[in-house]
Parts: sequence; C-alpha cells; structure tokens
Amino acid sequence: MKIFNVEMVRAILDGRKTVTRRPIKPQPEENTDCPYHTGIGENRKARTLPYRPGETVYVKEDWGVEADRIKLEIVSVRPERLQEISREDAKHEGFHSYGNAQLAFQACWDSIYADKYPWDSNPWVWRIEFEVIGEKD
Repeated sequence: MKIFNVEMVRAILDGRKTVTRRPIKPQPEENTDCPYHTGIGENRKARTLPYRPGETVYVKEDWGVEADRIKLEIVSVRPERLQEISREDAKHEGFHSYGNAQLAFQACWDSIYADKYPWDSNPWVWRIEFEVIGEKD
C-alpha cells in the first residue's frame, strides 16, 4: 500500500487506523458524480479502483525502512468527497486521541496534499478500509 508516515504506521499497529483516504487521480470534472471502474464493462472516463476488496497488500512507510512485515486485507474501497468524513471515520483514520478528530485529520491532510488537493477544494478521494491480517511470510 502507498506510503504511510511513522505516526500512521504506529496507529495501524495499535489498531487505531483502519481507514485511509487517497486522492483520486485524475480528479473527475466539477459537478459530476465520480464513476469508478470495477472491471465490469468499459468506461473510459471511469477511475480504476486502486485496490479490490479481499486483496492483500503490504504497508510501506516513509522513514527509510520498509514496514513490509505489516500485511493488510482490503475490506472496502469507495469514492467520496474529502469533506464527507465523519467524526467517527476521522477516528478510524488514526486520530483517536485528538479533541476534534475531524480538524486533526484536516490539518494532517493539508500537511500532505495542500499543493494539489487542498481540503478547501473538497477533492474526490478513495476511502480504503483495511484490516491487519498478520505479518509477511
């Protein structure tokens, strides 16, 4: 799975992070629904799912050492607007210990994506739910 920072890897290992959001690339045109491709039929404007439910992936982290021992199973993937995140889902993003999980998530999002996908632009994102299923063989 794409790169996580140290804090998020710890949240995954502690069981506090079970969801991640990633920008959909390219972004759908404004004022349109976000179609996505599930492998059935053809739609050239559709975005392809980055992962499929049931798929096994390994975590990578951005602090110089691979966290390839963490094995995840994808539970669900769906498109949504970034600002649709609920307080509960912000906690599933790993922000349990913050007074306002949504604001903490927003600040973290902008620290990573503000240049291309700022919070205020309310980009389309993939909401990817996963569970830790063990360590790499």
